[in-house]
Amino acid sequence: VSGKASDHGLATQTPLALTDNPDAVFIEFSMNDAASTLNITQQQSEDNLNAMIDAFETQNPNVIVILQTMNNVAANTAPLSPRPDLAAYYQIYRNVAVTRGAILIDHYPNWLNLFTNNLATWNSYMSDAVHPNALGQETVLMPELKEVLGQPAVPPVTPTAAILFQDDFSGQGTDPLDGSTPDVTTASTNWVADTEYKANGAATTGQVSRRAYLTLGGLIDDHRGNPDATYTLSATLNVSAGTTAIWEAIGFWNENTPAENFGSSPSSGTAWMLRRDNAQLRVFRGLKTGNGITESTATPNNISGKVDLKVVLDLTSWNGTSSFGTVTYFAKLATAPTYTEIASGALNAANSTFRAVGLGGGGVVAAQFDFFQLAKSPDIAPSLTGFSYDRSDLDGASQVSIKGSPGARFKLVEADDLDFTNPDQDPVPLTGATVGTLVGNEVILDANGTATVQFDLGISKSATFIRAQSIP
Repeated sequence: VSGKASDHGLATQTPLALTDNPDAVFIEFSMNDAASTLNITQQQSEDNLNAMIDAFETQNPNVIVILQTMNNVAANTAPLSPRPDLAAYYQIYRNVAVTRGAILIDHYPNWLNLFTNNLATWNSYMSDAVHPNALGQETVLMPELKEVLGQPAVPPVTPTAAILFQDDFSGQGTDPLDGSTPDVTTASTNWVADTEYKANGAATTGQVSRRAYLTLGGLIDDHRGNPDATYTLSATLNVSAGTTAIWEAIGFWNENTPAENFGSSPSSGTAWMLRRDNAQLRVFRGLKTGNGITESTATPNNISGKVDLKVVLDLTSWNGTSSFGTVTYFAKLATAPTYTEIASGALNAANSTFRAVGLGGGGVVAAQFDFFQLAKSPDIAPSLTGFSYDRSDLDGASQVSIKGSPGARFKLVEADDLDFTNPDQDPVPLTGATVGTLVGNEVILDANGTATVQFDLGISKSATFIRAQSIP
């Protein structure tokens, strides 16, 4: 409808558009809201815009909202429809795009640049002082539409597990597995093992009872109940087959100093997996025998040689009263292509704390671990929403919202193409944060997994690509 502002858009056009239950909607009233003859204040313009977005999102939570700014206007639009504060009305659309996670197609900088540097061409693209003609639409508007909406899809980043501890036991068999072992990569703690295990992962020959553990403190317990509180403990074990007394296990413990020989007398076990006599696999949930332990003798039996063990601790449902999480056990023989689930079950209050992880066992048969790792659930892949890059007012002020895992740390990088190849990838200097915490040039997402940061790339570039890069 010609000459109408956002009050008409809200009252009349939005109800009509809702009858089509749209998958996507373009909204642009900033040009006419800025006309002083229509008496729409900046606050009313913002309120009306948010109300229209609310209406479409109420009908369809997945609707794609696309906001636009349009061209600049020449001074000779007065006295019929002067727009002295047009740039301020356009800025409202940029701000709302950020706060609402809407797509923004910002035509205004391109028109202003053309008006400032090539007025004759600008005039040739306009049918009057306000409206672009067909040539202007094709030459100025369509390229920006294609750049924002027609970019080739970027393959999503596959989330990978965050490795908390890892040891490939590449040390010497003559050295003890202790704090000097260099193979623990991202740990804030060291092995406590004395001489019971060697730096190559081998159990000390003839050692009747043994243990090696890593003290976690509150690493797991402090995150119980969070959406990403899933932990996977995995190891590769080589052990001789037969009936000779032997047990080797991996597990989570609820004590800072797990007891020795927990494989046969699990005084401190909470969730662990045992390779036992006759080459059986057994899994446990609980404390020592006679105190609420749940044991499951699993198949297959007669396991010889190498086996991969995995214990998955899921504490996302933990509330400390009615739910204490679950544990699931997996195993994979050397000849098997994938893991097989052995058992699973709910945890209880008696085994609801997790203060250490490690190895333990006993017996006289030679056994050796080739690998040991504790990993957290895959992080949420970061995404950028509500992007605003302002090249119009000669200061390059911009902002963007980031979504990801709560507490995750990111920096922004920019490049000239979507490949983000080096050496074209450059850091983006951050100037502030309205959501989340800014530490130097890094941003920490808040408890909801969001942040909104400001940055300034200047005005030298006509186009750029921005992405969030995780910081370990």
